Amino acid sequence: MKKTAFYVITALAALSALVGCNKEVAKEPTFPQTQELMIAVGEQLDVTFTADAAWKLTIDANWLAFVDGETIVPQLSGAAGEQTVTIITTDVTDIFNEGTAVVEITMGKKTQTLCNITRTAEKRTVKMWIKDLLAAEGGIIPSLTLNYDSEWKGVKTFQLAFTANFDWAVQSYPKWMDATLVSGTASDTPVFTTDSYVSVKLDSLAKAHSGVIVIKDQNSDETISLNATYSGMGANDILYFTENNKEFWEINFSWDGYLMEKTFDGLTATDKTEFNVNVYSQDFCWAVYNYGDYGWEACYWLTPKMTEKGLKLTTDITPYDYGQTTRVILIPKAMLGENDYSTNSYSYGQINYSWISAHTELLFNASTGEYNETYSFGASVGDKPSTGGGGFLACLGDYMTHYKPVKFQEKYPYDPTMLMPSLPKDNTWCIEVPANIGTYPLQLAPLGFPADWYAITYDSATETANYLVAIVSQTGSWPEGQESKVFTHANIYAQGDWNNAHNGVAFSSEYFNEASGKCFVLFFKDAAEKESKKPSAAIEISKLQ
Repeated sequence: MKKTAFYVITALAALSALVGCNKEVAKEPTFPQTQELMIAVGEQLDVTFTADAAWKLTIDANWLAFVDGETIVPQLSGAAGEQTVTIITTDVTDIFNEGTAVVEITMGKKTQTLCNITRTAEKRTVKMWIKDLLAAEGGIIPSLTLNYDSEWKGVKTFQLAFTANFDWAVQSYPKWMDATLVSGTASDTPVFTTDSYVSVKLDSLAKAHSGVIVIKDQNSDETISLNATYSGMGANDILYFTENNKEFWEINFSWDGYLMEKTFDGLTATDKTEFNVNVYSQDFCWAVYNYGDYGWEACYWLTPKMTEKGLKLTTDITPYDYGQTTRVILIPKAMLGENDYSTNSYSYGQINYSWISAHTELLFNASTGEYNETYSFGASVGDKPSTGGGGFLACLGDYMTHYKPVKFQEKYPYDPTMLMPSLPKDNTWCIEVPANIGTYPLQLAPLGFPADWYAITYDSATETANYLVAIVSQTGSWPEGQESKVFTHANIYAQGDWNNAHNGVAFSSEYFNEASGKCFVLFFKDAAEKESKKPSAAIEISKLQ
């Protein structure tokens, strides 16, 4: 019995030992070594690792994700074995600063870092685009170069645009550039608008320049500079303008030395006694001469003097100078020799007569009678008005208000022929009349005409009226060409002399009251004068408001 019990116990012990040897112990997973990786914005990255158990990957940054087939997912899982997963960047808002992210792997109940990924910072980039005005598309240029065109006499105007990988704005252009500050959003497509035109400022035209165009990030203080250069004018190039940089080809002074300005009413005297010319050239010299039958002759009434911006012209007029026309000549110094111009302080830059005389063909075309306005402009002084002869009577009705006509040159310090070449220089007068003269006609009679002269005559053969009086509208609205409706014959008396009547015309109040502005009434002594359109007397009527 005891022996049997022993065998049973021994068998149980052996069975217990056998069962213990077949029980497996759970193994800890082996994690892959942590990797240090780099990725750029817009790129994708393949990560390879080996897992000895089922795994799951997660990322701690929202700008990084996994590619699962055609789907973008924030986490990924799979079975044990060698694996390759693809990671891409998504929705990066701050591309110009470096970013870091951690990809973790979980196997079983443990999680470790699979890789640390650093996103490299993007570099701010700007592209400059230029487009010819006639071109359909623009092209990229590394820097801007503007050139002076001697034939075109200016700088060719282009359209300029920018693209960048950030929201941008032009912070500044070089001071010598003529351009508009523009802005835009991050894009690869340039936008050309009416604000895109770029050129060189007129005051900076002569000399060469360089500078930078500064582009600023609208969301930071970061800037990028783009180079810009301008060639400057050529050594033989020259331009001239008024002091307000307006084009001109001629200036006029009155007989007493005042500058005349062109207005809608013609040439009008100013209170200025000098004229400033802006000259654009690398360097220039000047001359003032009259040109006539005997070639170039000295001019004494116009005095030039060089200034910082060009030339100042002043007058010293004597009776000998009345009615003269002069040429002010401007020549680039590169076209002259060292002995062709003066170097003394009083007349510095004055071109010697010998050079002007030898280069007449450059300045004047004898076959056409035209001057070369590239190198010269005209300057004239008016004639002194005559004080004698002629005259007018002017009144309302026979016994109403008498007006005192004044000589044209007493009202305007210039020649009436500057307004109308056919006006009689010494017998053009002016009156000012109220805007409404009521029902009385305005009566006008030229003095000094033959006693048997009549402004309106009748041809009995044709039974028609012939008018030796005409109305010419100067400003406003006048019944020009309607003399038969406007004028009737009138006998006009000088104030205080009621015994001697002067033949003239009555200007109908109906037509006068409806008119506005200024007009000339022209009086012809005979049909031949009217045919030639050269009146012997004229009077300007100005309606007072």
